[in-house]
Amino acid sequence: MTEQPHNQFTGRGAGRMDAIAKGPFAPIYPVIAQQILDTCSISAGRCIDIGCGPGHLAMALAAASDLVIDALDSSADMLEIAEHNIRKAGLADRVHPVRGDVNDLPYDDGSVDLIVSRGSLFFWENRVRAFSEIRRILRPGGRTFVGGGFGTPA
Repeated sequence: MTEQPHNQFTGRGAGRMDAIAKGPFAPIYPVIAQQILDTCSISAGRCIDIGCGPGHLAMALAAASDLVIDALDSSADMLEIAEHNIRKAGLADRVHPVRGDVNDLPYDDGSVDLIVSRGSLFFWENRVRAFSEIRRILRPGGRTFVGGGFGTPA
């Protein structure tokens, strides 16, 4: 079963999310990206940003590392915006929009070094299945950084 994006992530809702990400939330993405890199000690290899929305965290990770990142989302509207943002940032060679469902990730077993997701967890309809999929595609020694909110206070 393919998870359907919530209404706030389609059409005008996707545009509003991008405007918020480019406005008041803009300063936080580089901070979260650095926290992820510092916490996980992975700065190269393959990364998946699950529920990437307009792609700002994926772009911040790419700017601060040597990771090649798939910006994965179930919303075609979000991915269209993400693709535009990624091209505009000059990161199309390292950040790739991918349409996909967290409950059925389109990756081989043990093929991903780092998996991140900030804020999409609340919209996963089957968290047990989602985390099972994350574990399946994570390589031995790989790391995850999944949760809500804006990272840690320090």
